[in-house]
Amino acid sequence: MIPKEIIQLAIEKGGYISEGKNMSSWKLVCIQTVLDPLFWQALVRALDLQSKYKRRRGDYLEAWSYYAHQYFDLILTNSDTAKFWEELLTSRVSKVN
Repeated sequence: MIPKEIIQLAIEKGGYISEGKNMSSWKLVCIQTVLDPLFWQALVRALDLQSKYKRRRGDYLEAWSYYAHQYFDLILTNSDTAKFWEELLTSRVSKVN
C-alpha cells in the first residue's frame, strides 16, 4: 500500500492529477496510482530527487523510473514496502532541514 502522505505529496508538491481514479476503495486507488508513470514523475518532483541515476552498464535511468523499479522489485520479491516509503519521506525531510 502507498501511504496517503505519499500520494498527497505527489499531488500537492509534484502536480500529480489523480482524476479518473476509481475511489471506491483505498486499495484500488493505490494500485491505479502506483501503476501510473505520472505519479512517479510527480513524486520525484515533490521530493526534489536527483533527475537521473547511472546504471551499472553505464547508461542512465530517469529518477522516476529508478524509484518505480525499486518499488516493483520489492513487490516481486514479496518484501515490505513500508521501509521504501519511509526512506523516501526521510530523504525529503533531510533536504528541508
